Amino acid sequence: LCKISQLVLLQLRFFFFSIKNNNFEFLYDKISWILIAFFISIIISSAFSPVVETSIYKSTTYTRYLLFFFAVNYLIKLDSGDFRKFFIFNIIFIIFLALDIWLQKINGTDIFGFKPGMDGMRNSGFFGDELIAGGFIVKTFFLTFIYFLLINLKKFYLFSFYLFILITVFLTGERMSLILFII
Repeated sequence: LCKISQLVLLQLRFFFFSIKNNNFEFLYDKISWILIAFFISIIISSAFSPVVETSIYKSTTYTRYLLFFFAVNYLIKLDSGDFRKFFIFNIIFIIFLALDIWLQKINGTDIFGFKPGMDGMRNSGFFGDELIAGGFIVKTFFLTFIYFLLINLKKFYLFSFYLFILITVFLTGERMSLILFII
């Protein structure tokens, strides 16, 4: 709950800062307009749902992700060293976890000696008995992917990293995480 409230505060702060300073530079990106079109299409398509009120309500609540994208984009463009350090730490952590999962799949144990769960079918890396590695990777990869898009990483590296993480999520054995990652 604390993380959710921090994200909401970040989004609200960014939104009011943009209006107050009449600063809408975040709308100049091509990616921003693609995301805006996507969210508008979600809201419009929900108008054709059998339960219009509920559908429109749920689809408009997804706009918080759009605001989050704009806020992250703005913070990256501020060129804050702390923000960049956060993303670099996040990337290193994901790669370390992914390599740990690959090692666990190949050797039968990870760096810390944890064995795969559910008779070798689910690799959890250094999470041990908690089979949450795939879900964790999927959730943190979203932020990392946004960062890569905003710094204009070459498509080859972007695709290679995406494929590496896709295979890693597959190795965790978490079907729902794999489906969410592909979608």
